[in-house]
Amino acid sequence: MKRKLIFAACLVAATFMVNVQTSVAQSAETQNGGQQDMTPEQRVDNQLKRWTKALSLTTEQVNQVKPLLMERATKRESLRNVSDRRAAMQELRDLTKAQDEKLKTIFTAEQLTKYAELQNEMRDRGGNGGGRRDGNN
Repeated sequence: MKRKLIFAACLVAATFMVNVQTSVAQSAETQNGGQQDMTPEQRVDNQLKRWTKALSLTTEQVNQVKPLLMERATKRESLRNVSDRRAAMQELRDLTKAQDEKLKTIFTAEQLTKYAELQNEMRDRGGNGGGRRDGNN
């Protein structure tokens, strides 16, 4: 009888642990939007959806912005497994600066202001993909 009770308690504990681990894994995936499993095209589409909503982009603007985002996403993907991380990060920063300059010609003044706010919020959350996680970039 005692063995059955111990076995049942262990079974309940094991089931609980599996549920907790599954919940944590799903939570982590939700936090990063599942971006690890996404293709560059999917990431760009998600970003365009967010920007279209947040910045009220027109169809014409979306058509102008998409190639810029694709260029950066493709480059980022190709730099994922390079040995010289510093050079890769610098290359991405340069590409981002060039992209931002092009966006200035596409976005309206109001959209640029909102875009800058979005970028600052992302940096504050540590969501820019680079930098340190403790907030001291």
